[in-house]
Amino acid sequence: FGDVAIGAIGLGCIGIGCTCLKVVTTGEECLVERFGKYNRRLGAGYHLIFRPFERVSFQETTREQVMDVPPQQCYTLDNAPLKADAVVYMRVFSLESARYAVADMQEAVLNLCLTQLREAIGKLTLDESFSSRDRINKAL
Repeated sequence: FGDVAIGAIGLGCIGIGCTCLKVVTTGEECLVERFGKYNRRLGAGYHLIFRPFERVSFQETTREQVMDVPPQQCYTLDNAPLKADAVVYMRVFSLESARYAVADMQEAVLNLCLTQLREAIGKLTLDESFSSRDRINKAL
């Protein structure tokens, strides 16, 4: 009976150890909260997390991401209506800000891009908007 009890305890410890192990792959980072408060950032590798007290609150890629901006109705400087869309390449540098400074990071970036796109188109005439793609890209 003693060997069975030791085996059961050993198996239980292995099970608890496996649930406390967090593997973060290359190109990703995680934020850990202890008792609901930010504690640390995890980079690539193996990490121990004390599950009853800590949890992974946010996991995001640090690689470049592509975001499609849907077509948007814009007006040029000479009040000509124009539909414009865009493709945005973004990368998260501060995981803490992405998690705690805004409620929805993707939505915030999308709204900033739409605002900048409308502003850039609004500074150009209709003829300029067709010929100055580089100028619009620099503004965005």
